[in-house]
Amino acid sequence: MNAPLTIAPDEHGVVRVFQLSPRLVAMIDHAETLAPLAEALGTPALNPDHVQLTALRDLDSLGLAGLLEQGHGIAPATLAADRDRLSALTGSVAVLRSRAFDRAGGTLHPNDECTLVASYGEETAPPPRFEQLPQGGAKGTLPGGRTPEDAHRASRRTLLIGLAAVTALAVVLLLVMGGKG
Repeated sequence: MNAPLTIAPDEHGVVRVFQLSPRLVAMIDHAETLAPLAEALGTPALNPDHVQLTALRDLDSLGLAGLLEQGHGIAPATLAADRDRLSALTGSVAVLRSRAFDRAGGTLHPNDECTLVASYGEETAPPPRFEQLPQGGAKGTLPGGRTPEDAHRASRRTLLIGLAAVTALAVVLLLVMGGKG
């Protein structure tokens, strides 16, 4: 039995690599679901969108370290210390992102069919930096060479004309209706 692993409900950005026994791989293949893997980990279910099962022989020259780096966003510097150990693995592995547990949290109790190899934090992008726009950066002209001030005056003029037309129509209606009474 492996040591228990605690998964926080709000965990994100963690990638775990598990070595799978040939027996467990055969059970997963036969079941055509991740239920045997979930059972081996001691969790009720796994989100298949965040689980990658890989036969290491299929990775060719990319290797497991390359898969973690290029496919899961693990920084090369983070993998440097484990690169030889990851290259020495054989058989199949399961790569699980934090979201594989659907933010349920809890404690995993992996059995002997599934052994934790390593856990890594995904590399995060630095927050974007925004430069302040130059003072006149938001000013410009509208189509036809008009400035925003011209457009404002024109819309105010249109509003006043519309208001005058509605008032005139109301006066005419009152005169017509008042004359019939």
